[in-house]
Amino acid sequence: MNQKIMIAIKKYNENPSIENKQELEDIVLSSNNPAWCYYLVKKVNTSKIEKYAQIILNSKNPKYNYLFAKDIKGADVLAHGQVVIDSRNIYYNTCYAQLEGADVISHGQVIIDSNNPEWNYQFALKVKNADVLEHGRIVEKSKDSKLNYFFAKNIKGADILSHGKVIIANDDAEENYQFALNIKGAAITLHEEVVLKKENLFICYKFARDVKGANIKKHCDLIKKSNDLELILQFAKNVAGADIVELGKIIIDSKNPYYNYAYAKDVPGADIKAHGQAVIDSKNALWNYQYAKDIPGADIASHEQAIIESGNLKYFIDFELEVMNKEKPKTLIK
Repeated sequence: MNQKIMIAIKKYNENPSIENKQELEDIVLSSNNPAWCYYLVKKVNTSKIEKYAQIILNSKNPKYNYLFAKDIKGADVLAHGQVVIDSRNIYYNTCYAQLEGADVISHGQVIIDSNNPEWNYQFALKVKNADVLEHGRIVEKSKDSKLNYFFAKNIKGADILSHGKVIIANDDAEENYQFALNIKGAAITLHEEVVLKKENLFICYKFARDVKGANIKKHCDLIKKSNDLELILQFAKNVAGADIVELGKIIIDSKNPYYNYAYAKDVPGADIKAHGQAVIDSKNALWNYQYAKDIPGADIASHEQAIIESGNLKYFIDFELEVMNKEKPKTLIK
Protein backbone atom coordinates (compact mmCIF):
# COMPACT_ATOMS: atom_id res chain seq x y z
CA MET A 1 0.00 0.00 0.00
CA ASN A 2 2.82 2.43 0.86
CA GLN A 3 4.39 1.88 -2.56
CA LYS A 4 1.04 2.47 -4.22
CA ILE A 5 0.58 5.74 -2.34
CA MET A 6 4.09 6.90 -3.18
CA ILE A 7 3.54 6.25 -6.88
CA ALA A 8 0.25 8.18 -6.71
CA ILE A 9 1.95 11.10 -4.95
CA LYS A 10 4.72 11.20 -7.57
CA LYS A 11 2.16 11.11 -10.35
CA TYR A 12 0.13 13.92 -8.75
CA ASN A 13 3.23 16.06 -8.16
CA GLU A 14 4.23 15.72 -11.80
CA ASN A 15 0.71 16.49 -13.00
CA PRO A 16 -1.76 17.86 -10.39
CA SER A 17 -4.79 17.13 -12.51
CA ILE A 18 -8.26 16.46 -11.09
CA GLU A 19 -7.96 12.82 -12.15
CA ASN A 20 -4.57 12.31 -10.47
CA LYS A 21 -5.79 14.06 -7.33
CA GLN A 22 -8.88 11.83 -7.21
CA GLU A 23 -6.76 8.73 -7.65
CA LEU A 24 -4.40 9.81 -4.82
CA GLU A 25 -7.29 10.55 -2.48
CA ASP A 26 -8.99 7.25 -3.19
CA ILE A 27 -5.81 5.31 -2.42
CA VAL A 28 -5.18 7.23 0.81
CA LEU A 29 -8.78 6.88 1.99
CA SER A 30 -8.76 3.15 1.29
CA SER A 31 -5.54 2.75 3.28
CA ASN A 32 -7.20 3.82 6.54
CA ASN A 33 -3.73 4.99 7.56
CA PRO A 34 -3.92 8.03 9.89
CA ALA A 35 -0.42 9.20 8.97
CA TRP A 36 -1.16 9.29 5.22
CA CYS A 37 -4.55 10.93 5.85
CA TYR A 38 -2.96 13.67 7.96
CA TYR A 39 -0.17 14.36 5.48
CA LEU A 40 -2.52 14.43 2.49
CA VAL A 41 -4.94 16.91 4.11
CA LYS A 42 -1.99 19.05 5.17
CA LYS A 43 -0.39 19.12 1.71
CA VAL A 44 -3.32 18.80 -0.72
CA ASN A 45 -6.34 21.06 -1.02
CA THR A 46 -9.23 18.65 -0.56
CA SER A 47 -12.99 18.84 0.00
CA LYS A 48 -13.01 15.51 1.85
CA ILE A 49 -11.56 16.67 5.17
CA GLU A 50 -14.34 15.07 7.19
CA LYS A 51 -13.57 11.63 5.70
CA TYR A 52 -9.88 11.91 6.56
CA ALA A 53 -10.76 13.22 10.03
CA GLN A 54 -12.99 10.21 10.65
CA ILE A 55 -10.22 7.79 9.73
CA ILE A 56 -7.88 9.57 12.12
CA LEU A 57 -10.52 9.53 14.88
CA ASN A 58 -11.17 5.84 14.33
CA SER A 59 -7.47 5.07 14.49
CA LYS A 60 -7.35 6.13 18.19
CA ASN A 61 -3.81 7.29 17.48
CA PRO A 62 -3.00 10.19 19.88
CA LYS A 63 -0.16 11.55 17.76
CA TYR A 64 -2.16 12.05 14.56
CA ASN A 65 -5.28 13.21 16.34
CA TYR A 66 -3.14 15.87 18.01
CA LEU A 67 -1.39 16.86 14.75
CA PHE A 68 -4.68 16.96 12.83
CA ALA A 69 -6.31 19.24 15.40
CA LYS A 70 -3.20 21.43 15.56
CA ASP A 71 -2.58 21.86 11.84
CA ILE A 72 -5.90 21.48 10.04
CA LYS A 73 -8.21 24.46 10.06
CA GLY A 74 -11.76 23.51 11.02
CA ALA A 75 -10.82 20.29 12.81
CA ASP A 76 -13.15 19.18 15.59
CA VAL A 77 -10.88 20.01 18.51
CA LEU A 78 -13.01 18.35 21.18
CA ALA A 79 -13.53 15.13 19.24
CA HIS A 80 -9.84 14.66 18.45
CA GLY A 81 -9.07 15.72 22.00
CA GLN A 82 -11.27 12.96 23.39
CA VAL A 83 -9.20 10.39 21.51
CA VAL A 84 -6.07 11.83 23.08
CA ILE A 85 -7.68 11.83 26.52
CA ASP A 86 -8.75 8.21 26.14
CA SER A 87 -5.23 7.24 25.12
CA ARG A 88 -3.92 8.37 28.56
CA ASN A 89 -0.70 9.39 26.84
CA ILE A 90 0.81 12.06 29.10
CA TYR A 91 2.96 13.65 26.39
CA TYR A 92 0.16 14.17 23.86
CA ASN A 93 -2.32 15.21 26.52
CA THR A 94 0.11 17.91 27.61
CA CYS A 95 0.61 19.03 24.00
CA TYR A 96 -3.11 18.88 23.19
CA ALA A 97 -4.15 20.94 26.21
CA GLN A 98 -2.16 23.84 24.74
CA LEU A 99 -4.43 23.98 21.66
CA GLU A 100 -7.12 26.63 21.52
CA GLY A 101 -10.48 25.16 22.47
CA ALA A 102 -9.04 22.07 24.17
CA ASP A 103 -10.69 20.64 27.28
CA VAL A 104 -7.87 21.64 29.61
CA ILE A 105 -9.38 20.13 32.76
CA SER A 106 -9.89 16.69 31.18
CA HIS A 107 -6.42 16.60 29.67
CA GLY A 108 -5.05 17.79 32.98
CA GLN A 109 -6.85 15.00 34.81
CA VAL A 110 -4.95 12.46 32.72
CA ILE A 111 -1.70 14.03 33.91
CA ILE A 112 -2.91 14.14 37.53
CA ASP A 113 -4.01 10.49 37.38
CA SER A 114 -0.56 9.53 36.12
CA ASN A 115 0.98 10.68 39.43
CA ASN A 116 4.06 11.68 37.44
CA PRO A 117 5.54 14.74 39.22
CA GLU A 118 7.67 15.93 36.30
CA TRP A 119 4.74 15.91 33.86
CA ASN A 120 2.44 17.58 36.38
CA TYR A 121 5.01 20.35 36.70
CA GLN A 122 5.34 20.63 32.91
CA PHE A 123 1.56 20.72 32.46
CA ALA A 124 1.11 23.46 35.05
CA LEU A 125 4.00 25.38 33.50
CA LYS A 126 2.89 25.17 29.86
CA VAL A 127 -0.91 25.00 29.91
CA LYS A 128 -3.00 28.11 30.43
CA ASN A 129 -5.82 27.61 32.99
CA ALA A 130 -4.34 24.37 34.32
CA ASP A 131 -5.50 23.37 37.82
CA VAL A 132 -2.31 24.54 39.49
CA LEU A 133 -3.15 23.38 43.00
CA GLU A 134 -4.02 19.83 41.91
CA HIS A 135 -0.91 19.48 39.78
CA GLY A 136 1.07 20.99 42.65
CA ARG A 137 -0.20 18.34 45.06
CA ILE A 138 1.27 15.59 42.88
CA VAL A 139 4.60 17.40 42.95
CA GLU A 140 4.36 17.82 46.72
CA LYS A 141 3.66 14.10 47.21
CA SER A 142 6.81 13.25 45.27
CA LYS A 143 8.96 14.93 47.97
CA ASP A 144 11.33 15.93 45.16
CA SER A 145 13.13 19.07 46.30
CA LYS A 146 14.08 20.24 42.82
CA LEU A 147 10.57 19.94 41.38
CA ASN A 148 8.95 21.54 44.42
CA TYR A 149 11.40 24.44 44.22
CA PHE A 150 10.77 25.02 40.51
CA PHE A 151 7.00 24.60 40.89
CA ALA A 152 6.95 27.26 43.60
CA LYS A 153 9.30 29.49 41.61
CA ASN A 154 7.77 29.24 38.14
CA ILE A 155 4.06 28.50 38.54
CA LYS A 156 1.76 31.42 39.24
CA GLY A 157 -0.74 30.48 41.95
CA ALA A 158 1.38 27.68 43.43
CA ASP A 159 0.91 26.87 47.12
CA ILE A 160 4.22 28.29 48.27
CA LEU A 161 3.96 27.19 51.88
CA SER A 162 3.12 23.58 50.97
CA HIS A 163 6.01 23.30 48.53
CA GLY A 164 8.21 24.97 51.13
CA LYS A 165 7.25 22.31 53.69
CA VAL A 166 8.72 19.67 51.38
CA ILE A 167 12.01 21.58 51.27
CA ILE A 168 11.99 22.00 55.06
CA ALA A 169 11.25 18.29 55.61
CA ASN A 170 14.12 17.32 53.31
CA ASP A 171 16.40 19.07 55.81
CA ASP A 172 19.05 20.36 53.39
CA ALA A 173 20.67 23.69 54.28
CA GLU A 174 21.46 24.81 50.72
CA GLU A 175 17.97 23.95 49.44
CA ASN A 176 16.34 25.87 52.27
CA TYR A 177 18.61 28.86 51.62
CA GLN A 178 17.74 28.85 47.92
CA PHE A 179 14.00 28.54 48.62
CA ALA A 180 14.01 31.37 51.15
CA LEU A 181 16.10 33.54 48.83
CA ASN A 182 14.22 33.04 45.58
CA ILE A 183 10.60 32.22 46.40
CA LYS A 184 8.35 35.15 47.17
CA GLY A 185 6.10 34.31 50.13
CA ALA A 186 8.41 31.64 51.58
CA ALA A 187 8.27 31.06 55.35
CA ILE A 188 11.68 32.61 55.98
CA THR A 189 11.91 31.72 59.68
CA LEU A 190 11.15 28.03 59.10
CA HIS A 191 13.70 27.68 56.31
CA GLU A 192 16.19 29.60 58.44
CA GLU A 193 15.75 27.14 61.31
CA VAL A 194 16.99 24.32 59.06
CA VAL A 195 20.02 26.34 58.03
CA LEU A 196 20.88 27.26 61.63
CA LYS A 197 20.35 23.69 62.84
CA LYS A 198 22.74 22.32 60.21
CA GLU A 199 25.42 24.81 61.32
CA ASN A 200 26.84 25.03 57.81
CA LEU A 201 28.73 28.26 58.38
CA PHE A 202 29.09 29.33 54.77
CA ILE A 203 25.36 28.87 54.11
CA CYS A 204 24.60 30.72 57.37
CA TYR A 205 26.74 33.57 56.05
CA LYS A 206 24.92 33.56 52.69
CA PHE A 207 21.51 33.40 54.37
CA ALA A 208 22.29 36.40 56.57
CA ARG A 209 23.78 38.29 53.63
CA ASP A 210 21.12 37.58 51.03
CA VAL A 211 17.75 36.78 52.62
CA LYS A 212 15.56 39.69 53.62
CA GLY A 213 14.19 39.10 57.13
CA ALA A 214 17.04 36.82 58.25
CA ASN A 215 17.88 36.75 61.96
CA ILE A 216 21.32 38.33 61.70
CA LYS A 217 22.18 37.87 65.38
CA LYS A 218 21.66 34.09 65.30
CA HIS A 219 23.83 33.67 62.21
CA CYS A 220 26.43 36.04 63.64
CA ASP A 221 26.61 34.03 66.89
CA LEU A 222 27.42 30.88 64.90
CA ILE A 223 30.06 32.66 62.86
CA LYS A 224 31.68 34.03 66.05
CA LYS A 225 31.97 30.54 67.53
CA SER A 226 33.72 29.27 64.41
CA ASN A 227 36.94 31.30 64.75
CA ASP A 228 37.08 31.13 60.94
CA LEU A 229 38.86 34.43 60.30
CA GLU A 230 38.00 34.63 56.61
CA LEU A 231 34.31 34.00 57.25
CA ILE A 232 34.30 36.48 60.13
CA LEU A 233 35.83 39.10 57.86
CA GLN A 234 33.32 38.45 55.05
CA PHE A 235 30.39 38.46 57.49
CA ALA A 236 31.41 41.78 59.02
CA LYS A 237 32.12 43.23 55.59
CA ASN A 238 29.00 42.10 53.73
CA VAL A 239 26.16 41.51 56.20
CA ALA A 240 24.13 44.55 57.17
CA GLY A 241 23.57 44.54 60.94
CA ALA A 242 26.57 42.34 61.76
CA ASP A 243 28.13 42.82 65.21
CA ILE A 244 31.21 44.65 63.99
CA VAL A 245 32.73 45.16 67.43
CA GLU A 246 32.49 41.54 68.61
CA LEU A 247 33.62 40.11 65.29
CA GLY A 248 36.50 42.58 65.30
CA LYS A 249 37.59 41.43 68.76
CA ILE A 250 37.98 37.88 67.45
CA ILE A 251 40.22 39.16 64.66
CA ILE A 252 42.25 41.24 67.13
CA ASP A 253 42.64 38.30 69.54
CA SER A 254 43.86 36.10 66.67
CA LYS A 255 46.93 38.40 66.35
CA ASN A 256 46.90 37.62 62.62
CA PRO A 257 48.42 40.69 60.93
CA TYR A 258 46.78 40.14 57.53
CA TYR A 259 43.23 39.76 58.89
CA ASN A 260 43.67 42.73 61.23
CA TYR A 261 44.78 44.79 58.25
CA ALA A 262 41.95 43.50 56.04
CA TYR A 263 39.32 44.07 58.75
CA ALA A 264 40.43 47.64 59.34
CA LYS A 265 40.56 48.29 55.60
CA ASP A 266 37.26 46.70 54.54
CA VAL A 267 34.89 46.93 57.51
CA PRO A 268 33.33 50.34 58.20
CA GLY A 269 33.37 51.06 61.92
CA ALA A 270 36.34 48.82 62.69
CA ASP A 271 38.54 49.81 65.65
CA ILE A 272 41.52 51.22 63.71
CA LYS A 273 43.70 51.65 66.78
CA ALA A 274 43.15 48.15 68.15
CA HIS A 275 43.61 46.38 64.80
CA GLY A 276 46.67 48.53 64.16
CA GLN A 277 48.17 47.53 67.51
CA ALA A 278 47.76 43.84 66.63
CA VAL A 279 49.66 44.47 63.40
CA ILE A 280 52.35 46.45 65.24
CA ASP A 281 52.77 43.70 67.84
CA SER A 282 53.24 41.11 65.06
CA LYS A 283 56.39 42.94 63.86
CA ASN A 284 55.43 41.78 60.36
CA ALA A 285 57.12 44.25 58.01
CA LEU A 286 54.75 43.74 55.05
CA TRP A 287 51.52 44.29 56.97
CA ASN A 288 52.88 47.15 59.04
CA TYR A 289 53.86 48.85 55.79
CA GLN A 290 50.44 48.13 54.20
CA TYR A 291 48.54 49.23 57.32
CA ALA A 292 50.32 52.55 57.54
CA LYS A 293 49.94 53.13 53.79
CA ASP A 294 46.28 52.13 53.37
CA ILE A 295 44.46 52.78 56.65
CA PRO A 296 43.45 56.37 57.45
CA GLY A 297 44.17 57.15 61.09
CA ALA A 298 46.93 54.55 61.46
CA ASP A 299 49.72 55.22 64.00
CA ILE A 300 52.43 55.90 61.41
CA ALA A 301 55.32 56.21 63.86
CA SER A 302 54.53 52.93 65.63
CA HIS A 303 54.23 51.01 62.35
CA GLU A 304 57.53 52.50 61.25
CA GLN A 305 59.17 51.37 64.48
CA ALA A 306 57.78 47.85 64.02
CA ILE A 307 59.35 47.68 60.55
CA ILE A 308 62.65 48.93 61.91
CA GLU A 309 62.57 46.26 64.62
CA SER A 310 61.79 43.60 62.02
CA GLY A 311 65.07 44.39 60.28
CA ASN A 312 63.43 44.16 56.83
CA LEU A 313 65.29 46.66 54.64
CA LYS A 314 62.98 46.35 51.63
CA TYR A 315 59.82 47.34 53.51
CA PHE A 316 61.67 49.99 55.48
CA ILE A 317 62.74 51.66 52.23
CA ASP A 318 59.23 51.26 50.73
CA PHE A 319 57.78 52.74 53.93
CA GLU A 320 60.08 55.74 53.85
CA LEU A 321 59.49 56.40 50.15
CA GLU A 322 55.72 55.96 50.13
CA VAL A 323 54.57 56.73 53.66
CA MET A 324 57.24 59.02 55.08
CA ASN A 325 58.48 60.52 51.85
CA LYS A 326 58.64 63.94 53.43
CA GLU A 327 60.88 62.76 56.23
CA LYS A 328 64.55 62.03 56.08
CA PRO A 329 65.02 58.22 55.91
CA LYS A 330 66.07 56.66 59.18
CA THR A 331 68.88 54.14 59.45
CA LEU A 332 68.52 50.60 60.63
CA ILE A 333 71.80 50.96 62.52
CA LYS A 334 71.35 52.18 66.06
